[in-house]
Parts: sequence; C-alpha cells; structure tokens
Amino acid sequence: MSDLLFTYQNGDRYEPDEWSSDVARISDRRVMETIERALEAGAIVAVEHWHYRGANGPDRKIFDDFETFTDYLSETAFAGDAIHVFPINDALQEGNQLAWGKCPDTDGLAPRKGAY
Repeated sequence: MSDLLFTYQNGDRYEPDEWSSDVARISDRRVMETIERALEAGAIVAVEHWHYRGANGPDRKIFDDFETFTDYLSETAFAGDAIHVFPINDALQEGNQLAWGKCPDTDGLAPRKGAY
C-alpha cells in the first residue's frame, strides 16, 4: 500500500530542484490523517498554498472540513506546490480580533442589532 493518499498533476519539473521521495509530502497518509483528525475534532485550519516556481505570493484559504480541504488540493494543486497548514482556533477567540465592525449601507448606516 502506498504511503501517499493521492498525487498531483505534473507541471514543469526543474531537475536542479532535486526532486526526491525523501521530502515532506502533504499527501503522505500520516500527514493527511493528522489533518483529518484535527478537523474532525473541531479544528479550523488556515492553508498557505505556495505555487511551485510561481511568480506570486501564496494563496490563503480557511478550512473546517477535511473533504473540502482535499477537494481544494485535488482541484488546484500541482506537483511541487508547497502546502502549509496552520491551526487557527486560538486566533478566532473573541477578544483576539485585530478589528471589528459591521458593513454599512450606501447611507453609511449599520444595524446595532441583528441575527448573526
């Protein structure tokens, strides 16, 4: 049985980057099981998706469901991309926000109350 749950579409493999099976791989069974257990236990994760040899910064996404996370990877990631996964539950505690406010309408008014 493979230690990889899935692989990714090949892009341009630049051989001087030393492609190897001896590196951390996001789809290793143990890594994915760790992420799955955390999400099933109620974790919320932030994902930084760095595109291999990309000319721009990372894409950042938030996930609270393992299937949605794996769907994202299978639909957007390519071989060589780097995926960083961070638990962010503590950051989402009331009182930890950097800023807070409601969205005003075209008159600049926002509700004091509301069902949220």
